[in-house]
Amino acid sequence: MAIAITLDLDPSAVAIVDWLAGTLEHSAGLPSYRQTGLSPHMALAIYESLDIAEVAPRLDLWAAGQMPPVIRLGSLGVFGGPSGTLFLAPIVGPELLALHDSFHAAFADLAPQRWPFYETGNWIPHVALAQELDGLSLAGAVEALAPSFAPIDAQLPALRVVSYDPLDTLHLSMLGAGLF
Repeated sequence: MAIAITLDLDPSAVAIVDWLAGTLEHSAGLPSYRQTGLSPHMALAIYESLDIAEVAPRLDLWAAGQMPPVIRLGSLGVFGGPSGTLFLAPIVGPELLALHDSFHAAFADLAPQRWPFYETGNWIPHVALAQELDGLSLAGAVEALAPSFAPIDAQLPALRVVSYDPLDTLHLSMLGAGLF
């Protein structure tokens, strides 16, 4: 059972991302992330398995000491291949990279279970809009969204632990809770 550590988007950003998802569904006739049951998010790490009872207090402590980053989702991006993904790509600055690096340093003992795509230096931060699209659908998704796309400013206020089979939130920690 895969378990993701994700950063939630703030409600204002979620509303805009939901509007983009609706455009994909209604204008282009394509599926969006909404069919998965997930909310818009940015994954920090995905693990093959985690003992959430053991890790949850550590996540709370780490998250409490982190300022919720502010990001700008500045462009549409594509992961190609037979099962393509359309995503929102943040403008990656030092604040977001520092948060990612800090997370992986604090949880380095969990590295043997972590998927390599999320390693420091290998991470491509993104907010998925649609997944499992063939080439023509991926092109259609970009065509549907590109004309009206504008950058989205978002805050990432919470760290969420999500299991994928079944889909369930296992834990939630608020970033910055110990700083105010």
